[in-house]
Amino acid sequence: GQFKKPLGIDISVNGTVFIADTGNHRVQAFDLKGTFLRMFTGKTGAPQTQSDPVDVAASRLKNMLYVSDNDNHKIRVYDQNGNPEFEWGKFGEGNGEFRYPGIMAINQFHEVFVVDVLNTRVQKFDPFGQFVATVGTWGVQPGKFFRPKGVALDKQNRVFVTDSYMGVVEVFTDIGRVVGVLCEN
Repeated sequence: GQFKKPLGIDISVNGTVFIADTGNHRVQAFDLKGTFLRMFTGKTGAPQTQSDPVDVAASRLKNMLYVSDNDNHKIRVYDQNGNPEFEWGKFGEGNGEFRYPGIMAINQFHEVFVVDVLNTRVQKFDPFGQFVATVGTWGVQPGKFFRPKGVALDKQNRVFVTDSYMGVVEVFTDIGRVVGVLCEN
C-alpha cells in the first residue's frame, strides 16, 4: 500500500486498480475504495536486471495483465492475480524489440499498443505478443516522433500519441497511417 515512484495505472473490468510501483519494482492491486489487495514483483533471470514496471494494462481477454518492464525491454504478461503467463521482447530496434517500452493501451480486439520510447515509435501486437504493425517513426514532421510518451485509443480505433519533446498529440489509424495533429505547441 505504499509507493515509490508510481507510474502506470489501469482498472480491470471487475474494478481492480493496478498500479506500476516502479521504484519498488512491483505491481500493486487495490479495490475501488483503495483497499490493498495484493502485490507482485516480476520474475527475472540472469542477465536481466530487477523488474522495472512502468505501465500496466488490464485486458478482458483471459483477464491478462500486461506490464511494460522498462529496464529489461520486455512486456510481461500475468493473470490478474500476479501469476506469470508469458513475455515477449528484448533490447533492439527490430519489430518486437524495444528500447525502453513505456505506456500501453489495449483496443476492443485485445491488441496491445506499446510506446517504444527510444525507438521513437508505437508497436502494435496481438494479445499474445505477435508483432502486427508500427505506428510512427523518428523525425519532427507530422507522423514522426522525437520522444513519444503516451498512447490512447478511441472507439474508432484511432491511435493518439503524445510527444513530450515536440509538444504535440498526433493521431493515426491502428495500422500506422497518419490522420493528423490533434494539438501542438
